Amino acid sequence: MTRVKRGGRELIVDDAVVTEYLGNGYSVIDDRGKEITRGKALDYATAMRELAEVKAHDTALAIALDEANAKIKALTAENKKLKSTAKSEKTNE
Repeated sequence: MTRVKRGGRELIVDDAVVTEYLGNGYSVIDDRGKEITRGKALDYATAMRELAEVKAHDTALAIALDEANAKIKALTAENKKLKSTAKSEKTNE
């Protein structure tokens, strides 16, 4: 476990996520509170660029979901039609 600090907030986090905390602006500290590794937060421009990328990906996923739902609806209608056709052919025999 590793101690991290940002502002007045100190946390004890798992060693596996220390890099993530460093990227969020936390610094690794020792038992006496001395800074060992300084974290660096994203600047505003980088954060906004990443947000735009996430929004674009989200929009693409929403479009793909709409297309998949339309295909499911069409296939469900076709399946229903085929079942009714098969049922009517079975009763005619």
